[in-house]
Amino acid sequence: MTESYGTLWTNAQGDMPNDTWTIGLATLKPTQIAHGLEHMRDSAKPFPPTLPEFIGWCRGVQDGVTALDKQAQRIVDPASLISRKPTAEEKDSGNSHLAAMKGLFHRESKQ
Repeated sequence: MTESYGTLWTNAQGDMPNDTWTIGLATLKPTQIAHGLEHMRDSAKPFPPTLPEFIGWCRGVQDGVTALDKQAQRIVDPASLISRKPTAEEKDSGNSHLAAMKGLFHRESKQ
């Protein structure tokens, strides 16, 4: 990070690795860290990432959207879900689930 961001990094994080980043990165695989570093390089952000932001990059999260989310959006066009009418079976199922949730909330409010 110091090589990429220089004093912007060292002023914020110091010259030596700190426990917060060490612990935060401990669960990541080397390939994930490499992915995060590639994203950092390609992002052209003028400031160093926060730890949660960097971990997200390592895990493939970009702007709160994972690679899996993006893949799902390619498989199912969200617009098609809005424009089509639900079947009677889907309506019944949805209404049943809503009634069950309302029942849960109603019971909790009485306790």
